[in-house]
Amino acid sequence: METLNGNSTIKAFGKQGNTVSQDINLVNLETITNHNHRGIWGWFDTRRDMCQLTIKVFMLAILINTPKPDPVLCAMFIGWIFHFHHGCIHMSWMIEMQTKQMKKIQKCFNTQECVQEISTHKEGVEVPADFASQGEIEFKDVNLRYRPTTDLVLKNLSFKIQAGTRVGIVGRTAAGKSTMANALCRIVEIENGEINIDGMSTKNVPINDLRDKITVISQEACLFSGSLRFNLDPKGLYKDSDILALLKRAGLEKLLTRDKVNEKDRKEKESKDKDADSKDELDVEITEGGANLSSGEKSLLSICRAILRKNKIILLDEATANIDIETETKIQHLINTEFEGCTVLTIAHRLQTIVKCQKVMVMSFGKVVEFDEPQKLMKKPKSYFAKLVAEIEKEETQKEAEDKQQKMLKEGESDKDKESD
Repeated sequence: METLNGNSTIKAFGKQGNTVSQDINLVNLETITNHNHRGIWGWFDTRRDMCQLTIKVFMLAILINTPKPDPVLCAMFIGWIFHFHHGCIHMSWMIEMQTKQMKKIQKCFNTQECVQEISTHKEGVEVPADFASQGEIEFKDVNLRYRPTTDLVLKNLSFKIQAGTRVGIVGRTAAGKSTMANALCRIVEIENGEINIDGMSTKNVPINDLRDKITVISQEACLFSGSLRFNLDPKGLYKDSDILALLKRAGLEKLLTRDKVNEKDRKEKESKDKDADSKDELDVEITEGGANLSSGEKSLLSICRAILRKNKIILLDEATANIDIETETKIQHLINTEFEGCTVLTIAHRLQTIVKCQKVMVMSFGKVVEFDEPQKLMKKPKSYFAKLVAEIEKEETQKEAEDKQQKMLKEGESDKDKESD
């Protein structure tokens, strides 16, 4: 299944030979394992048969040397001797089955020993109904490491983001940007320090309630096999008219004319709801992982799903990294319009995404080195942000030049083909 899902990527990088070689090696490994398994069982069967034959000869010798044996007892004894072979086979099979069952039970116990998410919610501490209704975020001397034996990833991280502020988070690789997002959602528990949302520590909030108040839009859009409605509103909390209006604002009208889901399922849904027209429009089929959609469409659907939740804290982790500039402009317009008044944290590398934020947080080695408006930081040539912007501009210019070169080569090849025809 992984090879089928990544088939286009394998072809794009020309790695068909490596993939086939890897598949052949895996098949050879499985074949060798099966041969070893059958060989061991053959050896075991041979040894077992030899033991049975020895026991049979010994018992028959005793029976023959017995003076004046009872014929009935002799017949029964001989019958049991020849059934002894089947009894041994059955006993071996039972031992093997019991061993497999015990192995499965052991795996279940090992699963229970896995580290579970810790619920630090204190009894008697009530979570207010309006928790995270404003969107103010504050980190106080937060330290975090992924394992006890590793170094700190976040080191005394401290900052405060006012409610309704759009913040761009930038930094080099391993600066701690995504780790900060994981700490906010309590994917990884902090070692010490405190994280507050609207003045309340996240430690005193149940994990499920905390994550329900934070909307995360990741780089890889998470879509499931099913209808468009199910992917946007899996719990069925919103009206179809609201979903349709949102899709039209996002510029996804063409998506509503795609192939519908199974006709039988559609009719069942229509019989349960009077609004058959909107039901039909939202029954567009989405394949697993959104394989029948473009990267831009998948990103837009993820943002539409986030808009429907109407949370005040939005976290975009490289959400526009895999799409073109034109689609990103459309997404940024949708974010600025629909998330107005929300606290938006954007982890990004593109200059166009960063500059439009109200504030920019520059991280380096798990600390905040700069936190101010992007225009003010740009006026300081020696600032970390100014240096990052210069590097990003250089990378974007180089990429544009490479794209133009590839386009010219393709046009030249097409012209040659036309001339040869």
